[in-house]
Amino acid sequence: MQSCLGVAVTLLLCSGCGTESTSGSGVSSASAGNDTSFAIPENARYAPEAVLVKFRQTSERISARTTQNDISILARQADVGLSFQGTLPNGVDRLKISSEHSVEETVNALRNLPDVEYAEPDYWLKFDQSTPDDPYFGYQWALQNSGQTGGTPGADISATTAWGETTGRPEVIVAVIDTGVDYNHPDLKQNMWINPDEIPGNGIDDDNNGWVDDVHGIDAFANDGDPMDEQGHGTHVAGTIAAVDNRAGVVGVAPNVKIMALRFLGPEGGYVSDAVRCINYAVSKGAHLSNNSWGGGGYSQVMRDAINNAGAANQLFVAAAGNAATNTDQSFNYPSCYDLPNVISVGSSDHYDQPSSFSNYGLTTVDLFAPGSNILSTVPGNGYAYLSGTSMASPHVAGVVALMTSINPDLSFADVREALMASVDAKTSLSSLCATGGRLNAAAATSAARATVPVPAPVVLSSVAPSMAAPGETVTLAGSGFGAAGRVVFQPGALTFPTTSWSETGLVAVVPEGASGMVGTLAVERGDGVTSDSAVFAIEQTSPVGEPLGTPTALVASVLLNRQVQLAWVDNAVAETETIVFRRVEKAKGKPNSYEQVAVLGADTEAYQDTVPADGVTYGYRVQVRNAQGESAYSEAAVLFVPGAPPAPVAAPSQVVATAVSGREARVSWQDNSDNESGFQVYSRQAGSSKWSQAGTTGAGVTGFTVKRLRSGKSYEFMIRAYNTTNTSPDSDIAVVTML
Repeated sequence: MQSCLGVAVTLLLCSGCGTESTSGSGVSSASAGNDTSFAIPENARYAPEAVLVKFRQTSERISARTTQNDISILARQADVGLSFQGTLPNGVDRLKISSEHSVEETVNALRNLPDVEYAEPDYWLKFDQSTPDDPYFGYQWALQNSGQTGGTPGADISATTAWGETTGRPEVIVAVIDTGVDYNHPDLKQNMWINPDEIPGNGIDDDNNGWVDDVHGIDAFANDGDPMDEQGHGTHVAGTIAAVDNRAGVVGVAPNVKIMALRFLGPEGGYVSDAVRCINYAVSKGAHLSNNSWGGGGYSQVMRDAINNAGAANQLFVAAAGNAATNTDQSFNYPSCYDLPNVISVGSSDHYDQPSSFSNYGLTTVDLFAPGSNILSTVPGNGYAYLSGTSMASPHVAGVVALMTSINPDLSFADVREALMASVDAKTSLSSLCATGGRLNAAAATSAARATVPVPAPVVLSSVAPSMAAPGETVTLAGSGFGAAGRVVFQPGALTFPTTSWSETGLVAVVPEGASGMVGTLAVERGDGVTSDSAVFAIEQTSPVGEPLGTPTALVASVLLNRQVQLAWVDNAVAETETIVFRRVEKAKGKPNSYEQVAVLGADTEAYQDTVPADGVTYGYRVQVRNAQGESAYSEAAVLFVPGAPPAPVAAPSQVVATAVSGREARVSWQDNSDNESGFQVYSRQAGSSKWSQAGTTGAGVTGFTVKRLRSGKSYEFMIRAYNTTNTSPDSDIAVVTML
């Protein structure tokens, strides 16, 4: 980037399926001497207390039509608890298993019986979805552009392809240095960074860093530890970076990373000194990068030194290039123009892959472009709005950098920057406007980051002896690549066996007390997370196991249309007579509301569609089963935000006509194509200039305006935008007139 030699700072804004049950046992192994052992594939979902079984037609002990007596015979042979649930059209029976036996051990026991042709879990299947199911995702053209907003299909950052590589890791922290963040917004709350060294609400500076109760970040503007957003700009930026993929609202570029909220901007801006305090805080608390959608003032050595210090801590500084439609190679914009290797300057493009009319540009001072026109994201008060500006472009880049860092956290900022710049989509429309000549491509950038990840050495488990042991007894595991430390994991249940010794080629583990009567697998997980293949292992039965009324699990809630909420869960009970659904309105603070019963359903029910009383509200659900003898525990809660209709975009005016009334005045008229505008903004510039000036505004429905104080004999261009409280339209066409 070219050196930009040279303070109030302003916003760079152009106004205007939950799991059912999951096994981590991986692929089956013959290392314990049993080639026929079965292991459920890693991350497979399945009914946790049911199996599918087909009997051999040649069996003399099993009836032509399966009866409960046949199942009882099978249960005794396999030494598992089974009950008949029903027969599928192809002659396969669905059997319920008792709660003390896992699906995996039951399948293994049944597969070894002579009367059984095959047995397997009842796997959970779903449609192949590569895009989020957040209801407003279809409005986020920057992430996936199919022409839904009238733009050019494919003029997007290829986010859905990038998510095939990663959706981010919660260990990655993005500092949003801005107006603060609404950390209670349902689309952001889950992804807010929490200071691990601070105790919330005790009025004490627990980590001795000069800030009291800085739980989510700091407010340098108000000089306290509460960075709540009062203007909305920072919340919008945060949503573009990391809004949660939660079936509500929008989704961020990196929906699993954390947001650190750092406020230094008030209603009219903020000072360099406060911005520097935020930058230093981000460094001290280990943020991986910062997003900076602001600018103004002149060259500041204090600011440059702070950004350079962030670079020394391997922190990228992603900055908005500014909204003055200016060549910043000639007229510098700060902080995007500091000549530092950790600064990334971002211009704004629209849904046609054209530069936004307001965006700054520069072959040496702007690095790349990213979507910044009419971007839908979060705003305070559980809301959503469209905003435009390089402020909206910069967080798209910050989100992609967070994805790249999630893939390989060992990359230096220079490596990330180089890969990011080399992976843009080259565009003729941008070729002379930025250093890369292209627009951000998340898929190519994450693929480049993946290519840098070293392949770890494998962990090989060659033997387990003995293959059965009682609680408290030791087991010896031999192999290679065990490393210096790690853990021994028994599946199902992800049960960890304590170890008494550990070496590169062998270890001794202890069967934990309390585990009893379980058949599954053992695997060695090295300290870096690499896991061996699994080996069959059994824990001896040492005590009787009861059979309580099973609790529903894996409750999932998703938003449909017209205030409809779809619920699904796994029924783990055998003897229930009814299923009860409860709902409550969630509260951000204070004593929680009570759950109310909203439905009484039949036994073995695993789904329900609820109609909520109002939208724009966060609801919580839970499920319980009952019979005459009692009731189960409640399922885990499912919480979701039910949004209202998204704010409608404002249509751009068209057919702009300009007529010279005199040497000093021109009458401009246009066609109103919107039914939801609050008014129109009229812009003018002298022909040959790149910078628009606002000449005036009109009310809603007004389609004419007289521009005054023009210069006789000069040619002028005029452009119109419609606006309302949440949106500004794209630019109209341009009218040209020469004054008399």
